[in-house]
Amino acid sequence: ARALRALSRVTEADPGVTVIGGTPVSTLVDSLSADVHVRDFSRWLLGPLVDHDARHGGDLVETLRVVLEHPASRSAAATAL
Repeated sequence: ARALRALSRVTEADPGVTVIGGTPVSTLVDSLSADVHVRDFSRWLLGPLVDHDARHGGDLVETLRVVLEHPASRSAAATAL
């Protein structure tokens, strides 16, 4: 609940920035993954990608996972793939 409250706080200087404070990312992710609305949204957003991989034997979900693990470096993502 603390992590979810932290998500709703926004800096006055830039309303596009969410303030999370000292909340570890893993705690935030765990809190969000327990929310049924977040799970439903994730299924809606990523479902077509998962379905495409299942139908065509693709690796798009894995590619997305690796790219998200290396957001600052396309080279590192490419190496990891």
